Amino acid sequence: MKKIVLAALLLALPCGANAQQPGKTPPLEVTAQLDKTAIWVGDHLRYTIRAVYQPNVELVLDNFTKERLPLAPFVIREIDIRHKDWAAGKKAAEITLTLTTFETRKGDISIPLVPLYYFVREPGAADKERPVDSIAAPAMPVGLRSALVAESLMPRTNKPPESPGLTRALLPLGLGLAGILALGAYGGRRLWRRMHPDEITGQLSREARERVVRESLSRLHIAVPASGEDPREWSGAMASTLRGMISELFQIPGAAQTPEEIGTALARAGADVTLAAQVKGLLGQCDELRYGRDSSGAERLRAQLLQSVEALMQSPRWVSA
Repeated sequence: MKKIVLAALLLALPCGANAQQPGKTPPLEVTAQLDKTAIWVGDHLRYTIRAVYQPNVELVLDNFTKERLPLAPFVIREIDIRHKDWAAGKKAAEITLTLTTFETRKGDISIPLVPLYYFVREPGAADKERPVDSIAAPAMPVGLRSALVAESLMPRTNKPPESPGLTRALLPLGLGLAGILALGAYGGRRLWRRMHPDEITGQLSREARERVVRESLSRLHIAVPASGEDPREWSGAMASTLRGMISELFQIPGAAQTPEEIGTALARAGADVTLAAQVKGLLGQCDELRYGRDSSGAERLRAQLLQSVEALMQSPRWVSA
């Protein structure tokens, strides 16, 4: 009986998805991000879809299985779905797909559109439900790197260097002016945030921040031992857990940014300057172990780096920020 109900629901999803009226704003926001912009053939890629929605919206995630989610030319290795509370009384669902590909004939490929199905519960005595609608996570381009040699190699040709031209000559000046304007805007925003602290919207409550920190520490204590002895794996687990906590506390795309960009984003979000500098430094150390070629002596740093990450995550200033 359960299989019959599930099959009927899946057959109804496409019909309900077509009920979405053109131009109508959906009652949920969907964003997507990648932990890498380019991968080697056979390497793993984490594609995260985040849906933020009102409490009366219910997601239908039955299609998020390895058999029912067509993502060719990618192969799905793992699917992780997490539900959490969001700011302003909203709900959020974070779906992380671990993907890989064995495509060798292209320099770049794209993750296709991923549909998310949902329905809205309308208030009433019978708790009425609207038909199932859908919204798609955007397609994401991914650069592909391969160690295989192409079948035909074209010889390089010697050409004289081209003149930079007026546009290229003025480009550094334009970039400098843009940097000055950006610095002024950043300073003005910081000053405004200091003068109007009560007008900052979207911040989590103290209880929600404490819950985020506790859950992040729990994930850290599970992910690091499970990552084994490879420095690239356990350093990646530490960085991923720290990035996830930062993303939830300040609602910034931490998984898709460099340590420098995360430090800047934390400063813009009003985080403690010392904490932002420590996050940037620890993420930089993790990236050196994860992407560096020389991993000798990394095991000696494991306990020290894990202790530093735990101490940073347990700082009471995250809760009082």
